[in-house]
Amino acid sequence: MSNSPRRTHPDTETMRQAIDTRLALLCPNGPLATQKAMRAAVLAPGKRLRPMIVQLIGGDDPATLDSGCAVEMIHAASLILDDLPAMDDAALRRGRPATHRTFGEASAILAAVSLIAKAFEVLSEVRIDTDRRARLCAILARAIGADGMAAGQQMDVDGSAASGEDVELLNALKTAELFRASARIGSVIAGHPPNTEAEIDAFACHFGLGFQIDDDALDGAASSAETGKDVGRDHGKPTLAAALGSRPAWSRRVQHMLRADAALVRAGIDPVALRGFLASQYDPAACR
Repeated sequence: MSNSPRRTHPDTETMRQAIDTRLALLCPNGPLATQKAMRAAVLAPGKRLRPMIVQLIGGDDPATLDSGCAVEMIHAASLILDDLPAMDDAALRRGRPATHRTFGEASAILAAVSLIAKAFEVLSEVRIDTDRRARLCAILARAIGADGMAAGQQMDVDGSAASGEDVELLNALKTAELFRASARIGSVIAGHPPNTEAEIDAFACHFGLGFQIDDDALDGAASSAETGKDVGRDHGKPTLAAALGSRPAWSRRVQHMLRADAALVRAGIDPVALRGFLASQYDPAACR
């Protein structure tokens, strides 16, 4: 099967609108607080980076839209949990009050659990062959479990990451792992061979690590109005800038983005479309 991209100039706004429309249809729309909290969390304005990566890697197969929506539900659930008083105790998310601030902690937790369940329901019904559908479910399950995002969140809560290597591991688990799952899901749908899958995985891992360095930098430099969430909350928490210093951390970010670009080239995928799509976070030309 060819490794060439199916889209050369993706219309990201059209993609985002299609994702939002599909999410609205897939997410329960009932009277219970849990259902209202689910919709509020998943339909809040967002970049939709993860489902777009599924589509850009997976190509034109219709299965990429619902698969990407499943990943976005997982992402929304993780944000609900991340904002809870027992975690980051955040007041804002995506420019709105955090889910637990609007609906209460109990409804927020139930909404997060329900979004995770809904994500797997959606993924289990994607119209591809049974073997690949099972792979998609396994990829997502591993990404969010005790060896993935949950492990990263535990490291964050514990504050156990002190060295640069520890922080990179935390970022790889808590942030990059869901980007990797997005890329892996797209790759499975597209039917890429194992060597191509490995390079796509490397792309997503490096992109996710660079993305987190950006996010940490915004926490210290931007306002809540600009970011749509609480800022200054990373003070005293494990970040690469805290471990290495701001300039070395930014240098590491540049290295990750260049490596992400190189991995796409090695995979035989023209990176131009993804460079344009991820311009705000991923600009290898500017890095050079």
